[in-house]
This record gives sequence, C-alpha cells and structure tokens, in this order.
Amino acid sequence: MVQDLTFLDEMVTDSTAEVRSAPYSSRQDVPLVSKLTALSRLLPYLLITGLCLPVQVLLHRVSSPVVWERFCRWYHARAVTALGVKIIEVGIQSKAKPTLFVSNHNSYFDIEVLGAKILGTFVAMADVADWPLFGLLSKLQDTVFIDRKVGTIAEQQRQITKRFDRKQNLIIFPEGSSYTGTHTLPFKSSLLAVAKHEVEQQPVTIQPVSVTFAKLDGLPIARSLRSYYGWYGHSPIVPHITGAAGLGKLTMVVEWHPPKTIKDFAGNRKKLAAYCEDSILAGMARARST
Repeated sequence: MVQDLTFLDEMVTDSTAEVRSAPYSSRQDVPLVSKLTALSRLLPYLLITGLCLPVQVLLHRVSSPVVWERFCRWYHARAVTALGVKIIEVGIQSKAKPTLFVSNHNSYFDIEVLGAKILGTFVAMADVADWPLFGLLSKLQDTVFIDRKVGTIAEQQRQITKRFDRKQNLIIFPEGSSYTGTHTLPFKSSLLAVAKHEVEQQPVTIQPVSVTFAKLDGLPIARSLRSYYGWYGHSPIVPHITGAAGLGKLTMVVEWHPPKTIKDFAGNRKKLAAYCEDSILAGMARARST
C-alpha cells in the first residue's frame, strides 16, 4: 500500500478552472451548427445508451470483470460512432496490467474516446456521480470517485490501489478539471502518488495519453472553434452537447506515449507528472499541426 497521504492534497481547494471559467454561451444559433445534424447524432446516441443500460446493470452484477469491461468498451465505441467522431491512433497502447493511463481532459468526448479504446475504469470527481445520465453511466463503469475532503484521502487512495491489486487499468485526468480545449491546465502531481504502489513487487505502469480535437470536416480546428467541444466550469450540458453534435465530422487523435514507472524518475512523482505533461502537450501540438 502506498504510504504517501499527500494524494489529492491539491484537490482540497476549489479548482482554478472552475473559478475563472467564463460562463458558457450557447452557439446553436451560429450557422456552423446544424440542429438537424445534432438530432441525427443525439437520437442514436440516446437509443444505444438506453438499450445498453440494462445490459450494463446485469453484467456489472453477474459477469466476470473481463466480460463487463469488454461490453463497456463496446458501448463507448458505439457512442463515438453515433456522435460522428473519427478516432486516429498514434503509438502503441500499454499492454501491462495494471496500467494507469494519464490523459489531458477537454470534455465528455474524452470519456467516450478513451472508454472506446481502453479496458479499464475512470477516476473522476465525486460530483460526477450526481449528474443526470452521465452519473449513472460512470457508476456502471465502476468509476473511482474522489473529493476534496482531507479526511477521505486515505480511503480514496486505498480504493485506487485495490483496483491495481486486481490488475485493473485506470484512467486519470491530472488537470483535475476539463477546460475550453484551447490549452491544458497544470498537472497536479499529487494525483500520481499512487504510482508508488507495487503489484507483484513491480511498480504500476504509467502511460501518458494525449487526446486532441484535431480536425473538423478534414480541416484543422481553429483555436476559436475548440470551445465548441471543450466543456468547463458550470456549462449547461444540454445546449453544449447539442452545439457540439451539430457541427461537422470531428476527428480526434489519441497518441499513446512511451510508458514509464515511478522508478524511472527515482521515485519523484513531480518529475513523473512533468514527463506526462510534456509528453501530452507535445502530442497535442503534433496532432494539431499534422
């Protein structure tokens, strides 16, 4: 068990992104957004979600973790297709189990894309559990919910390391919050304290993953358009997802960066966090310029 109880210490205070984010303004009246296109994507998305929900509930209760995880990945892949998203992969995904996948966080699109590619579960803020629909879906995916209460840090860390002991992959967003998609927030190294945990006397594998809104209808997405997809602060979900779904064909690039362990950084989680952040920023820059 990891003994570093500084885990999540930086989450005790409110997220800077949430405090400073400008309120979201619906752009459904902008000519780029087609309400017909949004409807043609959201209806299939809701249909596949509604059909899969009872199956997920059943598998979560009675099936083996492998069967349930594979169904979750199948569902996310169908959701990505319904939303009109094309995924381009670069690099090689870690096959080590467990692996802690460390990713930047733009919006709910990241969840669908990473969920479609990784057999594993997410680490999310506790308030996600109360969201309509997405809260239920996150619970069915066995998400680890974390909060900012100092008294719960040890228990939250135990929940994460217990997943590692079961050789379950986890996906974490060290920015601590999603943002507009125009840039990334500073990575919180405290979220990587669990990298010191060992499974069968080997440290957990850490793999940075960059997820980038790269192209819209085959053309590079201008900085001014990224906020159509980036979800942040207290933006109302319905108008935001309607606006995003009403745009053209979105291409997202997922780049798998070289996996490391905490031993590669002499046990220094700040250096590990810096490696993850630098790798992800470089990946996003490549995706936007290619």
